Amino acid sequence: MMKSANQVVFILVVFICFLGLIHSSFANETLRLHVWDGYAPEGKVGKFENYIQQKYNRVVKLEISYISDPNDFFEQIRGKKADIISPGHNLLKDARFNFIKNKILLPLDLNNIPNYKNLISNLQNAEYSYQDGKVYAVPFAHGPYGLAYNTAHLNAPDSWGVFWDSKYKDKYTISLDY
Repeated sequence: MMKSANQVVFILVVFICFLGLIHSSFANETLRLHVWDGYAPEGKVGKFENYIQQKYNRVVKLEISYISDPNDFFEQIRGKKADIISPGHNLLKDARFNFIKNKILLPLDLNNIPNYKNLISNLQNAEYSYQDGKVYAVPFAHGPYGLAYNTAHLNAPDSWGVFWDSKYKDKYTISLDY
């Protein structure tokens, strides 16, 4: 189910981003994506390239690179090595990067994304995806964060406040990207 959802998301994100290229005056284009593994399945890449060539008579090649660390998004886009990135919601306005404030991301022209209006309102209005009335990201999913714990060492916590309890200092880990 997750693999299928990622494939659908991949096609949607690439198609949305491609809309801006179809008005370009170049005969051939390369669209560089820097994404999480599984967001650009090999079989879907070829299908997308063929679809665009048939529908718009344009040759577009997708060049895919995969992220190994959330910091990669910043380096790739800032170094102009990627055209499209898929960072988590928590990175867009993160003080270390601040993709929007530092003008590393461009605002999206929603006229080129006709299905944007079909997103659920929580995703359209996600505070991390816009600033000053301009949209910089199209979120496609959201949900709760999970918390795993060893019941031999900890009773079920009733809030995230457990991370600030001094008796657990140096006794837990948090993923780099959250």
